[in-house]
Amino acid sequence: MKSESLEKETSEELVKGIKSGCSPGEYEERFRILVTRLQRRLLGCAYRMARDPDLAEELVSETWEGFLVSLARYDPNRTRVFTWLFSILRHKWLAHLDRDVHEQQLLQDLARAMPRDVPGPARACTCRMLSHDCWRHVLSLPARLRAPFVLVFIEGRTYREAARVLDLPLRTCENRVFAALRRLRKYAPKLRQILKLVS
Repeated sequence: MKSESLEKETSEELVKGIKSGCSPGEYEERFRILVTRLQRRLLGCAYRMARDPDLAEELVSETWEGFLVSLARYDPNRTRVFTWLFSILRHKWLAHLDRDVHEQQLLQDLARAMPRDVPGPARACTCRMLSHDCWRHVLSLPARLRAPFVLVFIEGRTYREAARVLDLPLRTCENRVFAALRRLRKYAPKLRQILKLVS
């Protein structure tokens, strides 16, 4: 089907054609027209939510991906395309807020673990990088290493206090913390210099 004919179709008709199993070329053209038609409106909604142009673009990109993933469930006879897209966008925004709250909590925990003599800006930067790049490695540590590491570097306890909580000899507790640090440096090599600030 020629592009001129497709341009005359409503957004719902474009999606019906996509769902009907059209040729790859027509699929791409229908989707291109749909994005061109609704992108600016979606970006406006995303910006009003996020108040950040970069984040708005990221949310809209995720929204289109979500739209394609959920296409089998979408019924253009019951719901307008933009209404469906907006519901996906809103879900992506709420998910971002949940991640942001969780990240802020991690940042606060990690900030408390930083040495007091690290300057404020360096402290904040280090904690942010740790939360993004290192936290998943912390969670992947074996429980016997993760528990003392968290007590010392997340909760800010002394080695002696951590040993008492875990009912371990002091030397064993220290060795396990050092083993955790070695693993983190091994699996996150770009954070070696950062981890030196907390070791």
